[in-house]
Amino acid sequence: MFDRFAVSLPDGLHNTNVGNILADSLPLTSMLCCLPTLTLFLRHRRVLDLVVLLIGFVLACIYHVCHMAPEGLVASRVMGISGPVWRSLDVLYAQWLLSRTFGHAIGASHAVAKGVANGAFPALLVYHGVAGRQLSVGVCGQALLCALVAGLTAKLVLEGYSALPGYPKTRGCSTAALFVAAFVAFPMPELYPRHYWLFHSLWHAFLGAGYYELYAMLLEGNCNSGRPVSSGRDTCVQSTGFSAWAVEQTGASDSCTGKSEGTVGAAHIVASSGGLGCESGASARYRRREAVQPFEAAQFERANSGAAPLLQAERVRLWSRSLQRLSRLVCLHA
Repeated sequence: MFDRFAVSLPDGLHNTNVGNILADSLPLTSMLCCLPTLTLFLRHRRVLDLVVLLIGFVLACIYHVCHMAPEGLVASRVMGISGPVWRSLDVLYAQWLLSRTFGHAIGASHAVAKGVANGAFPALLVYHGVAGRQLSVGVCGQALLCALVAGLTAKLVLEGYSALPGYPKTRGCSTAALFVAAFVAFPMPELYPRHYWLFHSLWHAFLGAGYYELYAMLLEGNCNSGRPVSSGRDTCVQSTGFSAWAVEQTGASDSCTGKSEGTVGAAHIVASSGGLGCESGASARYRRREAVQPFEAAQFERANSGAAPLLQAERVRLWSRSLQRLSRLVCLHA
């Protein structure tokens, strides 16, 4: 049954060992490039994304252990499963992971768009397998491309162009360049089998760096989701499980500072979120921090969107921190 879904391997890549232990083990050790993204998910408590990426990490490591075997990939076995089966699992899972990541990158939040991002690629593979067609890296690549196009189409039709996330220009372009470099390096071993150890390791390095940069922007609030915001609290706009910072000043009256409706300022933010004159203890500190963070993130969002240069962004950050401290002092002595 599984033979229908086995991914064929070019003849020149069954045994790519060059006799140098450092070179032969580099495809395995370069998997460490995935650790920063795993750490990022752990730090932000993205349990599902952590588990999904960890499974891919383990599958890839097992496959490369099989590929390092002196007898070659075909003859190697781990836990009673042959090397070609481990390779097929690694290839198919890695490409599904790319389809899922693309859904995160375009901010798919509609249920249908999420379903396409997560289910289109497996559905195409099942279709090929049931039809009895032999899977190869090329066929899987075509299926992945179709899944990406379908996901983007669903996003645009159901949510509109304005709902696409806006990334910082410099960091966004560098992240895209990392993914492009990874896809350039990936097919090179078929052209230069004796340099598999180099090109496949570059694939791991570029892809790992691209994953980290993308998810760092999504999780740390360096992109704009394009959706409207309805309150002045820390508003998280869900984008396939990822949030974009957004803030809007509500202008409500401030009982702690006595400012009238329509007055906007950092003192208003801190005081209305719970200064010592209104609340005390850990809850007050928590609410102050909750209100101050979106304010600072909003300043960065405007700076990163191209409205101000990098130096201006740093000045905005320092100014906002100084204003926050001043407002906190004013609220404490009000």
